[in-house]
Amino acid sequence: MKRYKLAFLLLCVTGNSLDSALASEEAVEPPKNGLLLPAISLSSDYRFDGMSLSNRDPALQLSLHWWRPDNFYAGIWASQVDFLDAAGTDIEVDSYAGKNFYQGKYTWNVELMYTAFNDDEARGPTYDFLQLKAGGERRFDRLSLGLALHWSPAGSAGAGTVWQLKPRAAYTISEAVELNANVGRRWAENGFNRTYWSAGITFEWRKLDLEIRYSDTNLERRQCFYTDWCDSGVHAKLTLASY
Repeated sequence: MKRYKLAFLLLCVTGNSLDSALASEEAVEPPKNGLLLPAISLSSDYRFDGMSLSNRDPALQLSLHWWRPDNFYAGIWASQVDFLDAAGTDIEVDSYAGKNFYQGKYTWNVELMYTAFNDDEARGPTYDFLQLKAGGERRFDRLSLGLALHWSPAGSAGAGTVWQLKPRAAYTISEAVELNANVGRRWAENGFNRTYWSAGITFEWRKLDLEIRYSDTNLERRQCFYTDWCDSGVHAKLTLASY
């Protein structure tokens, strides 16, 4: 089951779909009803689009991904958060479903995701948002290059319409080591636009995966709620998978 764990790590780290990685190996013969793949992670700092959502503190994260041989997939992912708000928001839950399409060395993907928080809507605009993603990836032996476009009709906390463009790259050094990097540009109807980027390395050992990343954004502290959430930093994530 080693290949399933590596593929799941790609999903968590680079945003690639699990079924994309699984399908790249013709020798894998998955169950006709698909696979349920659970995992648990501990992150030293939960970063989303370059911004810390855990107040730069550690966060526990759980996930359950379902992959089907017909290239459909769905799942649920949850993480601790800390916005230092009056509502005491401390949980994020992402529910998603999508499909991959294959054409030679190209992979195309569409996905719909709903992100929910346990915030108090009575105190203001909700943090919840719906997001549609579409993208593609080109494989060059050990190197893969991808580009994704994200759109949300009503972004988190009253951001209005939000568009994001996300290029990414990954390079496989060995079966257990990978380098990857990504850049993102976010345009919001309300609030500040931002550019963010990160680079990292992932290691695998048996059922454990370790990811170490450097992340940064172009936002100043006054544009980031007068916090250090958008400052540069190194963070790590340890993932234990049961497969």
